[in-house]
Amino acid sequence: MKTKTYRRVVSVILVFAIIISFGVVKTSLISKAASVLSVSKKSVTVKPKKKKTVTFVTSKRLGMTATVVSGSDKIGFKWGKWKYKKKKYRVTMTIKGKQSGNAKIKVTNTYNKQKIYIKVKVSGREFIKLPSIGDNIPGTKLYISSIRYTLLTDDTVYVSGAYHNMGWSPDGAFLQIKSYYYALYDEKGKACIVGSGAYSVNQTEGTIFIELSPINMKKRYKFKFISEREYDKLKPSDSD
Repeated sequence: MKTKTYRRVVSVILVFAIIISFGVVKTSLISKAASVLSVSKKSVTVKPKKKKTVTFVTSKRLGMTATVVSGSDKIGFKWGKWKYKKKKYRVTMTIKGKQSGNAKIKVTNTYNKQKIYIKVKVSGREFIKLPSIGDNIPGTKLYISSIRYTLLTDDTVYVSGAYHNMGWSPDGAFLQIKSYYYALYDEKGKACIVGSGAYSVNQTEGTIFIELSPINMKKRYKFKFISEREYDKLKPSDSD
């Protein structure tokens, strides 16, 4: 009787030992799998129009995907080529600043779906100086509630944003459309692009969407909303 009880106790102990050992091995494997990829920096500061490079290191060549999960108008990135050095695979990512602000890049490897996040701060002199939020658009009762620019191509920029209409008229018998005007000035203070946009008097708020092209990415500019009188002085003679 005692022998049977002893054998049962030993069997139970062995079962628990096997379970614990399996758990340790499994945890170890998961730990190894979760750390197959590392990066040289998880936080980067870069100036507008400048570049910074981070390096990813792994013991085996992996499939990798990268996405800008926030601040896509603030940065861009480009992968380098894989290299094998000191028994490790390495690949670089070059991050380019576009405009001041914060952004985040998510990198995922296809081997075990491990994710690495890189925080990017773009700090420095703006490529295009924009009006401030709260500024009035001359000749209107529009106040800027948001505004930003996006580098679209090598010679094209989009200025987008929103405005609040302090002079809106809800009882208008028909849709009333009015114009606002703008100009892009170069470093010498010369207006290189002038144009106009339209808004509805019957709406309390609306959007701004302006394409500026062509521009020289090596220069810096200042974007301003101007009055109709200034627009008439600056616009080309063949403009309507």
